[in-house]
Amino acid sequence: MGLALVVPAVAVAAWALSRFGIGDPSAPFGRVAVLAAAFSGVPAALTAGGVARLAGRAARIARGRRAVRVAAVAFAPAGVGLLLIALLPLGHLPERRAAWLWIAAVGAAVGAACGAAIGKVAAAAAVRYESAARAQSARGAPDEDDRDAP
Repeated sequence: MGLALVVPAVAVAAWALSRFGIGDPSAPFGRVAVLAAAFSGVPAALTAGGVARLAGRAARIARGRRAVRVAAVAFAPAGVGLLLIALLPLGHLPERRAAWLWIAAVGAAVGAACGAAIGKVAAAAAVRYESAARAQSARGAPDEDDRDAP
């Protein structure tokens, strides 16, 4: 999900901010997307994996109700960092403090939206796994750990 969802969202946010003077306003979207993928792709994938694990754990503890919120809150600061990483190679960073607040606000919004999507997917997978494990336990089937026992 990090590469398929987060990198394009960060690229669109970086491109949109560049249209308002935060970043290179003459950069076409293709260049912004390539630079976003090159610089923020690996951090996005690693962060998305960690947030998915966090959301899966929250889903198993609270039966899926809190997972989306937990993932959105956890990924919002990551969105700020990923957007900043995507904007750095474009150059033309702002000199005024107010413009930096726009980077933080847009990054947090993109991060929270991506985190909510990651949380939804991870919660569904965790609940499905938990249901399958309960059904297997009810049938009396051995667990994966019991299969290797002599």
